[in-house]
Amino acid sequence: MNRYIKKLMVLNKNKGINVLIIFFLIIPSLNVYCQNNGNTKQPNNNIISEPITPQLTKQESWECKQKAIKEGDIKAYNEFTMYSGAEYKKGWDYHYEKFLPIALVMANKYNSGRACKDIYRYTVNFYKNCGIEMDTNTINFILFYLFKGAELNDISCLSTLSELYKKGEYVPQDSVKAAEYKKKYREAWERENPKTS
Repeated sequence: MNRYIKKLMVLNKNKGINVLIIFFLIIPSLNVYCQNNGNTKQPNNNIISEPITPQLTKQESWECKQKAIKEGDIKAYNEFTMYSGAEYKKGWDYHYEKFLPIALVMANKYNSGRACKDIYRYTVNFYKNCGIEMDTNTINFILFYLFKGAELNDISCLSTLSELYKKGEYVPQDSVKAAEYKKKYREAWERENPKTS
């Protein structure tokens, strides 16, 4: 498989296409591996399997997905990711193959900060649930989207980067950068949630 990926990278000079091609080739393979491997971590039994929010029908889910990918409709994207996942017994964090491609479209084509955070979350949770460590390319992939989301002033990305720099997780530990991202997070939060007098 490695030679095949390298050939694709040579054929496609566009870096964004390479990331997408690699990601879509690796994630389904790893998903099958994780499901069939004896080293697979068992899912957390504390995950709520019953829907706690209104659920979309399959038709409504499909319509939201179409609005998101064809029109960049952030409300439809939010509904798709929040309400269609519970149709699966394990919940949306176990169905990366359904949500990750939509998040990539929303982040790349429509500059959705929320989708940037979702890409980070889906990828990290996938690796954790499979019980495997992330390689350098995958870490760079998730950081790319967190930084992009931070540039878009997404509060979730700003908060996550602050925590990562504070702990030194995926990035070198840096209390100054952690404080900078925390400040940016607070400013973005205040813009989104103005105090009413």
